Amino acid sequence: MTQRVALPAGEDFTLAFDVRTDDERLWLRTMMYRRNILLQSDTPSDFREFNSHLKNTRGDWQHVSWQFNTGSLGERGVTGRQPLLLEFMNWQRYEYLSGPGTLVDIDNVSLKDAKGREWLANGDFSRGMERWFPYYDFNHLPWHIKNLWVHIYFDQGALGLLGLAGFLAATLAAAIHRARQGDAWGFAVGTAMASFLAVGLFGGLLDMPRVIFIAYLMLFMTALSGPSRVPWADR
Repeated sequence: MTQRVALPAGEDFTLAFDVRTDDERLWLRTMMYRRNILLQSDTPSDFREFNSHLKNTRGDWQHVSWQFNTGSLGERGVTGRQPLLLEFMNWQRYEYLSGPGTLVDIDNVSLKDAKGREWLANGDFSRGMERWFPYYDFNHLPWHIKNLWVHIYFDQGALGLLGLAGFLAATLAAAIHRARQGDAWGFAVGTAMASFLAVGLFGGLLDMPRVIFIAYLMLFMTALSGPSRVPWADR
């Protein structure tokens, strides 16, 4: 589970949280690093890591704390960087692979700077999983919704789904209108949108930044340009 944070560079922070488990032993890995959606390797190029090998707490909460410096990971006014994430992972690697699956409860998560300012939202989970987002790099299928419309409904609710459907319908109508006028752009966009929506019946599509950028750039260019203008002399 992760939460995006915007921490300043080169400053000291203290992460504290409570954990409990009924399993005999597990590996709780806590990391601070940058990513978009998929991570190509187990270890990113720049990160801060804290490992805690927990044993059965017998139903009691155990307090854990970690101090670190953001260094170059923090915000430096550089544009185009991937979001900074705080991640908790119940990691089954190495000798843990031979054991059964484990469960760990985490609560009262706090991330404070040297002045005592809190940088996390909903650390006590009083608002459920608001501001927290799950990732799983090595077997994405249990987390990946293989349908564009269900994906949007899950992420943005009914209003987001209706908004996207209306936007796509309006843009497709403009593209078809331009194609009927003999405009090559309208034909290309209409064909591309039909293919995109067909694939969207069996895939999420809008879960990678590059795909999202290309899709929305094409749609907005079509919607903003409107139907092609026929010169008055040709009417």
